[in-house]
Amino acid sequence: MLVTIDEALTFSESFDYEDYGQALLSTDGPIYQYSQTNTPDVDGNAAYQQEVADRTILIDDGSNGARSDYDPITEPDGDLIGANTDAAMMGQSVTGLTAIMDYDFGEYRLRLPEGVDFDLDDASNPVQEQPADVGSDFKVGSLNVLNYFTTLSGLMDNGQSPRGAENEEELARQTAKLVNTIIGMDADVIGLVEIENDFAGDTFALKTLVAEVNATLGYDAWDFVDGAGQQGCRKGRGLANLSTHRTKVLPLLELRTESRVDSLPSSHRGLYPAI
Repeated sequence: MLVTIDEALTFSESFDYEDYGQALLSTDGPIYQYSQTNTPDVDGNAAYQQEVADRTILIDDGSNGARSDYDPITEPDGDLIGANTDAAMMGQSVTGLTAIMDYDFGEYRLRLPEGVDFDLDDASNPVQEQPADVGSDFKVGSLNVLNYFTTLSGLMDNGQSPRGAENEEELARQTAKLVNTIIGMDADVIGLVEIENDFAGDTFALKTLVAEVNATLGYDAWDFVDGAGQQGCRKGRGLANLSTHRTKVLPLLELRTESRVDSLPSSHRGLYPAI
């Protein structure tokens, strides 16, 4: 059935878009976690989940299957996404969308007819070019490295199986992408999320990544907080391992790291930044 939805639909979730070509659109603005705007409450959350279900619908690119690692990523209208500035942005909306209402894989979804564009309104959630001025030029960042593991096969030192790159080629591609991202962030401290939580031996994921960043820069600009003996994360992933810019941060770490890390419960060590 061909429908036109007059109200604004907000691009609210893209978790399954890269793999399966489906994303979530919502009415009345973005979807937030219940506890972000409410005091946690079981009954309240259940009612909110029903409200979310009534406000949302899938939009599908029509691929009807899983995308391989090397398939190009396109928008729902088939246009190739060429760069971050060219991609659909979460929180932006589209008004007056004409689409085919379909029911497949157990859910209602919208599919765009040929010739219909998926043009999100940039002004509905503009990109912030610069962070707000807080009176300091010291920059702290956080980066999800999406399972950066340098153990490619067998078991890690903690007896668990790795869950990152499957071969050297994939690891090299992931490393290059992360190195460029870290340098481009221009931060002084970066908390790395989903990195292999292993500090044993001469080589491990965090040390490898820092070394690659320094090699690209041509000097030892970066170091990391040595978390030896502090692995306590489930499935071998560190929730936050700290990489630091030497000239601005190391004097501070030398003063504070030892006392702060030792004060953490043993089960939490290696999970949080030390400052």
